[in-house]
Amino acid sequence: MFAIGVILFILGVGGGVLLGLLVSQSTQSVEISAAGVSVGLLPVTLVVAGAAAVVLAWLGTRLAGAGFRRRRAQRHELRRSREEVERLRSTQRDTPTTAGHAPTGHTPTGHTAGTSASAPTDGRVRP
Repeated sequence: MFAIGVILFILGVGGGVLLGLLVSQSTQSVEISAAGVSVGLLPVTLVVAGAAAVVLAWLGTRLAGAGFRRRRAQRHELRRSREEVERLRSTQRDTPTTAGHAPTGHTPTGHTAGTSASAPTDGRVRP
């Protein structure tokens, strides 16, 4: 792939230099008209304008590609973060923790021994 790129680059530069040499010999003006406007330009000016247009098109595609790659990387990172959060949540649900909690079946009452008041049914401690 690299070799093909180098060959195409050399052909492009060689063709551009050859075209530049051929066009620079011409002194005739070229008439261009579009949308009711007519302009007379030298062929060298057209070659330079064409080269500038190609460079701008190439730069635009490179910038768009970089933007697409960056956005894809952001989506990938977001997906990995969400998967990690979900994995952590599932491990928390699967592992019961009893530290700091009352044993099952025991409801703290907050009353002193010997009182006849019944324990609250909602599990809250009342003073």
